[in-house]
Amino acid sequence: MTPMTRPARLLGALTLVLHPLILFVGFEILGHSFDFPEILRESASVRLARFEANASVVVPTYWALTFSGFTQILCALFLARALPRTPLATRSSVVLGTLAGAFQAVGFGRWVIAVPYLAEQAHTTDVALVEGTLNRFAGMLVGEHLANLAWGGWLL
Repeated sequence: MTPMTRPARLLGALTLVLHPLILFVGFEILGHSFDFPEILRESASVRLARFEANASVVVPTYWALTFSGFTQILCALFLARALPRTPLATRSSVVLGTLAGAFQAVGFGRWVIAVPYLAEQAHTTDVALVEGTLNRFAGMLVGEHLANLAWGGWLL
């Protein structure tokens, strides 16, 4: 395998700095404006009302956090390319790092795609069951559990 070029190394380094920065800043913003992560354990009606009241801050922040799923994938690819490796470790690192990023993007992405629609519909119909199910599936199962399991494997 050919060594990484200087621009690729610089892009990799930038990605490795940008990724945790996006997460840290995003979680701080959501903590102050949306009571994150405690809001995730509230009822659907509370969550949707708080989302709607703070959508101008919450939606762009979740877009950035969704993007961090892709920076996670780039981190996995750059590190697999840059660090000493064995075939099994390299493949496992790329697969687990990519899965972690994809699961993370799905978990965060629900807040910019599905939740605005559900918040809009909450005034005309009862969507608590749908939102609660989406929160548990895309948020808890995919975004938290599967992403964290893949992250743990990737970090190992």
